[in-house]
Amino acid sequence: MIELTPEYCDRHYNFMSPEMIGRLLDQLERRSADTRASSSCELDLRYGPGENETFDLFHPDKPGGPLLVFIHGGYWAFADKSQFAFPAPALLRSGIGFAVVNYALVPRVTIEEQIEQCRRAVAWLYRNARTLGFDPAALYVSGHSAGGHLATMVMLTDWPKWESRLPADLVKAGMTISGLHDLEPIRRTAALNAVLGLDERRAAALSPIEHAPPLGLALYTAVGGRENEEFRRQTGVLNERWRRALRQSLTMPDDDHFSVLDRLGDMRSELHTMTLAMMGVTA
Repeated sequence: MIELTPEYCDRHYNFMSPEMIGRLLDQLERRSADTRASSSCELDLRYGPGENETFDLFHPDKPGGPLLVFIHGGYWAFADKSQFAFPAPALLRSGIGFAVVNYALVPRVTIEEQIEQCRRAVAWLYRNARTLGFDPAALYVSGHSAGGHLATMVMLTDWPKWESRLPADLVKAGMTISGLHDLEPIRRTAALNAVLGLDERRAAALSPIEHAPPLGLALYTAVGGRENEEFRRQTGVLNERWRRALRQSLTMPDDDHFSVLDRLGDMRSELHTMTLAMMGVTA
């Protein structure tokens, strides 16, 4: 049994310096800028009036197909949609639209407010799918790291209760890539929780593993084999708690926490193949 001491949690979750994070985000920004320049896309579309309630939309050549909604990571407190366009080309070549969602960051808002923003984004995309050129019956949600947490919380939404005109199966399936699904160890970190401000009650309420998945939801998960034991555990415990929803889980042995996301944009990868299977797309 792992003892979740503050020292253990800080070592496993606070594993990059601000300088390393800055360099990584700069690299992702450059790659994503190249993608925007070479793709059919609409930028900074609004799904709501609030802070950062925008998304970038990437269009495949043929309209009327499925849409993958992607929620970026950054420990709920940093990063931006502009750094996560780079997986789009492989998805577009497979006939899949790609929407990269922004949301306001902690501490300007709470994680609860971020979840509501992501719900608003998904609901807005569903309502406007045909105008945007996508099939509203083929909407899927995904996310990486903290974005995997937000995506999984979106999957838990009781849509008719949230808004009476929405269907219960608005999200047909979802995928979390190296996601965070148990927030208790995050609460026990010093540096991260100084920003997030989680207490025991909120950490439990905001942990997807503490909630049962909706009936009919299909779950797909992925994690890098070179990630540390906590990130691998995060995926493993979600797979166990949500086993009735789990359809496929990948461990990519040669990938770390960041290179695993590259596989979403690699048409030769198992992750790309799993994404197509989730969305019912033939290669």
